[in-house]
Amino acid sequence: MNRINILLITYNQENLIRRTLDSILCQKEFGINNIVVNDDCSKDNTWEILKEYEAKYPNIMRIYKNKINLGIYANAWELYMHRGDADIYQFLDGDDAFCPGFFEELQHQIKNNHIDLSKSIAIYFDWKTKMPNGNEIITSQSIVKSNDHPFSHCIRGKVCFRGVSYSKSVVDEYVPPVLDRGLNLAEYTYDCQGIRLAKEKFYFPYVSTVYYAEIGVSTKLDQNTKYYNEEEIEKWKYYIETDGYAKCSKDKYWMKANLYRMRFKVKHCVTDYLKSVIYFIMGVKSYDLRPIKIAQFVFPKKRYLNRDIEI
Repeated sequence: MNRINILLITYNQENLIRRTLDSILCQKEFGINNIVVNDDCSKDNTWEILKEYEAKYPNIMRIYKNKINLGIYANAWELYMHRGDADIYQFLDGDDAFCPGFFEELQHQIKNNHIDLSKSIAIYFDWKTKMPNGNEIITSQSIVKSNDHPFSHCIRGKVCFRGVSYSKSVVDEYVPPVLDRGLNLAEYTYDCQGIRLAKEKFYFPYVSTVYYAEIGVSTKLDQNTKYYNEEEIEKWKYYIETDGYAKCSKDKYWMKANLYRMRFKVKHCVTDYLKSVIYFIMGVKSYDLRPIKIAQFVFPKKRYLNRDIEI
């Protein structure tokens, strides 16, 4: 059976981490090799709970704690450095969970489809969002079946890092996230690396993980703030400047469309506005030729909420 390592970051999640760990351990007979956890100096009882699970499952749990608080993505890289050896890697936040039966389904699909995990492979599944009011939203990742590279869909918000399994050869190619150009870029250069790097892709219509919205620790960057849009400018600039991010010519235009759109929202320069519309037309894919998407580019918001950013 293929060995699976689960990589978790935690911070102040004493009320949530048991649910996360239990969602994995109840499926441990389906190839769970290690649950690797890196805690970012939690101030609550998260670390004590992790030690409790380590004592109960010493052959599975591998827990680490930073000497100082590093922040989300520096902590994520510390976790990566402790990833261990496995055939498949799964990334999950400490306040989310795996769905029942997922690991059995994963092993089944790998076997039945003769997936060679010695290659650079990303396996996409659907995922679920659970809202505080109990409503649930299922997000399909079936778009990866198209001929386009999954990262082309990722930069357009159509593919997410949630619910993706990676082979060892993909994960071994990871590089440190960019931490000195804003949280938006740090997030995408860490969370979306596997999508960008994997050379082969598979998709199966099974709900893999649950994302619990509006709880736990998050960057909480409000999209109606000038701060957020300045961070987005840095992200899109980096994408344009860096080899390997644009997977086709339309991607480069799409990146420029978003860069100039964000510049217009910050500086209100008409030239930036016109460039954003032109590059949008050049870079848009057919699924974004919808009135609401076009309106977002033609009539971007320019007002911001005056509020602090909580990190």
